Amino acid sequence: MDEKKQEKAKKRKSGKKMDETKTGKEESHEEGNEEKKAAEKEAENKSHAFKALPAYLVVLFVIAGILLSVAVGIAIQPKATQPPVIVQPPPDEPKPAEKIRVTLLFDPACTICEKYNTIFDVFSRDGIPYEATEVAIDSPEGVKAIVQYNVKLVPTALVEIVDVTKYPSLKEAMDEVYPRILGKYVVPEFNLNSSKIYSREYLEAPVEGDCNASDLPVRVNIFDNPFHEVSIRLKPELDEAIDKFDSNDLQVRFEYIPTTSMTINIDENNTGLFERNVGYIVCASNQEKFRQMHDAIIGYYCDVGGDPRNLTKEEILFCNAGKNFGKPVPNEELERFRTETGAGIELFANVLESCVSFTEDARRTSLERAVSYSIRIPATAVVACKYSVPFKAIDEAVCLVNPLLGACQNEDTNSP
Repeated sequence: MDEKKQEKAKKRKSGKKMDETKTGKEESHEEGNEEKKAAEKEAENKSHAFKALPAYLVVLFVIAGILLSVAVGIAIQPKATQPPVIVQPPPDEPKPAEKIRVTLLFDPACTICEKYNTIFDVFSRDGIPYEATEVAIDSPEGVKAIVQYNVKLVPTALVEIVDVTKYPSLKEAMDEVYPRILGKYVVPEFNLNSSKIYSREYLEAPVEGDCNASDLPVRVNIFDNPFHEVSIRLKPELDEAIDKFDSNDLQVRFEYIPTTSMTINIDENNTGLFERNVGYIVCASNQEKFRQMHDAIIGYYCDVGGDPRNLTKEEILFCNAGKNFGKPVPNEELERFRTETGAGIELFANVLESCVSFTEDARRTSLERAVSYSIRIPATAVVACKYSVPFKAIDEAVCLVNPLLGACQNEDTNSP
């Protein structure tokens, strides 16, 4: 009996535990269901949130993620070792020498050409020390320099630019006047000083039409202002050089060049007459009558009481004391000169009136020719488009061009 009571009590306890266990499982199952439902709801909310974003923002988020991953990858990569940067010191600047260094190019075959350049006069005037090295143009160094520095005539001075920097005013002036090539000023002999005119040689013909064959008269171009003080004073030298040759040996042409000063004061009242004076000389030279017309006009201009047709050196010296000095020769005198110029006057008279008007075209042509030959001062002659010489050296230059002329057989003419 007791055993049955105990067995029934055990069964009641066991059933109670099962009920508790069942109840716990049910509660746990319900809690799990609730968590699952909450997670599904959260996921659904997120899905709705992304669905609410515009498409372009979604694309941007994707691109940003890709870029961020690349950046992180680069950041964590080990950095490559960069080679050390070697800073090169700047090259040494050339320093000025104590004296201005000059290379003087010259032609040893030109016996009348001075081994000199008037830039040396500029240095000496300003007390600037210099040293010159002479280089012949037929030497290897000279041949190379002719090409490198585009030299057109000799003598030419090549002046070191760095040495001139010590003299600011001189450098400023040379910068404006002379070309600069490979660290040097290229300074041809330009006849800078009217009291010193040095003979020069052109390495290339500036004006081909002025060159002539050896069997023709030697062409002599006179670049001048006949009323310039220097030109008047040097007229005897011009006459002497021309008179050494027969009339058939030379072909003289006159080219007028303007000058900053002259012995005639030009104003609105006499400009036309002055130009007519110049026109008569130009026209006469075109008819092989340069010497005759030049003599007649300057003889009248410098007449101090003697015979104007036989102008003496003394009258030249005291030209400024003459009664006609400072005024253009009047028209009636010019007409008289036209009829008194000697043989061949008929031909001269027929063409005179067509060329005595010294027009702007004629003036421009003469100036262009002067520029071509680098002529800057009056009383200069160019012989056979090769030599630029002062009046006193015309005969020597002619004999260099054609040594077979009769006057050139004289030893004195050929002597340098």
